[in-house]
Amino acid sequence: MFLELGIASAALAIMLFLFSFRLETSLRRIARKYSYLFTACSLALGVMLLHQDQEEVRESLNKWMEQSFSQRDQRSIPITYALQQDSEPMIEQFELKSAVKIDAPLLSQYPELPRGCEVTSLAMLLNYHNISADKMTLADEIKKNKEQQEIINGTIHYGHPNEGFVGDMYNLANEGFGVYHKPVADLVRQYAGDRTTDLTGKDFAYILKNLNEGQPVWVITNTQYEHLPDSQFTEWQTPQGEITVTHKEHAVLVTGYDEEFIYFNDPLNKHKKAPHSSFKEAWVQMGKQAITIK
Repeated sequence: MFLELGIASAALAIMLFLFSFRLETSLRRIARKYSYLFTACSLALGVMLLHQDQEEVRESLNKWMEQSFSQRDQRSIPITYALQQDSEPMIEQFELKSAVKIDAPLLSQYPELPRGCEVTSLAMLLNYHNISADKMTLADEIKKNKEQQEIINGTIHYGHPNEGFVGDMYNLANEGFGVYHKPVADLVRQYAGDRTTDLTGKDFAYILKNLNEGQPVWVITNTQYEHLPDSQFTEWQTPQGEITVTHKEHAVLVTGYDEEFIYFNDPLNKHKKAPHSSFKEAWVQMGKQAITIK
């Protein structure tokens, strides 16, 4: 609007000034006065237009800065998680940093413990908290399940991993499987007491929350770190009932995250990472098993 008025005023000023040469002296003065008036109006409108443009530029810049800061701050704003407990919603709020990397010890299960991923990952967790414990001692101390594998009418009968380590941890030539969170949590309590926190069954957000607080987390996943097809699982009959297991079961120590990946120490002697969604799906499929130390 200011631009159109300014152009019109300038045009009228020029027309009046040029037309004044054809007029008599008295009329010429009047015409030039109006010419000067319209010139002044044109200049005033130009100043207003310039001011308006500056405001628009300032407003655009402010919007850009707000969006930039908003995008940056979204990485650490409070996130609300709705968790289910006893069929009733439980709401908890906490803030997460955009990225966390914890420098935890990296230990290898090989060559001594080819099936010892759980106790080796546990040794990493304990050592991070300056608790003296080596993988071989933990392998000796972890509760053992004495059930022997039998196949009856085509059905496998074996021990339950939540009742103790199933099979041979030391020799792949013998039958063996591994251990789940309950015997591991019991062993952690022998070293860390009440600081032991079994996160099994909780939302994955609690793993991130503990990482955010500087606490690595022991978890059960699989060797692919992603959701496995049904063909990779088999059923066992145990004294506690039927269970579904996979021989790709694996334990690692989760040490960090960023916007794309979950980072972890793999007892196969590797620092590794996996996409958020893939790692979470594998963890959920393996029963949401997780342990940390406060």
